[in-house]
Amino acid sequence: MDKIFFFIEGHPVLISIGIVFLGGVGFLIKKWFFNENTSAVPFIKAGVSISAGGDIVVGNKVVQHVSSNTDTNVSATDRLTNILFDAHNWQYDGLSKAYYKSAPEFTLEYDSKEQAVEERWWGNFLGKVTKFDIVFKYHATALKTASCCRFEGEAFSIPYPDVDYVRIDVSRQKDAPNTYSLFYFLEDSFEFALLFHLFGANASIVDKENRERLFKKDAIASQVKPPIRSLPFIVFKNNEEKNAFIKKLEGHIGDFFRQKAITPTMQLGAQKLQEEKAFAYWAYDLFFKLKDIE
Repeated sequence: MDKIFFFIEGHPVLISIGIVFLGGVGFLIKKWFFNENTSAVPFIKAGVSISAGGDIVVGNKVVQHVSSNTDTNVSATDRLTNILFDAHNWQYDGLSKAYYKSAPEFTLEYDSKEQAVEERWWGNFLGKVTKFDIVFKYHATALKTASCCRFEGEAFSIPYPDVDYVRIDVSRQKDAPNTYSLFYFLEDSFEFALLFHLFGANASIVDKENRERLFKKDAIASQVKPPIRSLPFIVFKNNEEKNAFIKKLEGHIGDFFRQKAITPTMQLGAQKLQEEKAFAYWAYDLFFKLKDIE
């Protein structure tokens, strides 16, 4: 032990160099085997393997999942929402299946089961309207199932719209007899991305560079023939815009009754559905009139 201390005291420079060298070796070992790889294409080092599913494995421990087409900071569901806007890069196999050409692990498939849309004023919009599902998958994992509507008379399909409710009598609670339905989409939603995709795939109403066209009046209509009429479903920028518009509608509901000579039934049934149809188009027109003023 005395000899070791004597050697250290007699060779301080050599000992310092050795310490620095060992520290550098330790840093390189840590960087080489354990640091996260952030490049787009995985770089496999000695002692590291990659599984068939794209998992980087050290020993028997999965430390990272990578793909040459995947941003590791974005979930598969979020990526799906983004790539739906790239409608022209989806390859369809007939009419029921498709995959994304730039990342074929993303697929979609139409469910063959369809059912009639009931209890909505637009349930027979210019012909038969049916509801069906589209199943989206990442590899073999189902990411999302989206309900859609097919309007056979006008030959187009859309995601099933979201719905909020406008009170008829603002002094009363918001229940079914005291409300009219307001159907809509939100720009930051998966449903809006799918709406863009279903229209953008045909490229006559929406092109992939210009999603703003879906915010314009009469956007949701037939793309393959001169449309008879458009659906009055509003695309809102966000929930704040939607809620502000509902508040404005409730403040002007009397104008609707006077202009359309309607006395509200305040009861569910066929007459209420006709009132909701008239209200939907009145609210739709008002929304775009207000936008023109702004």
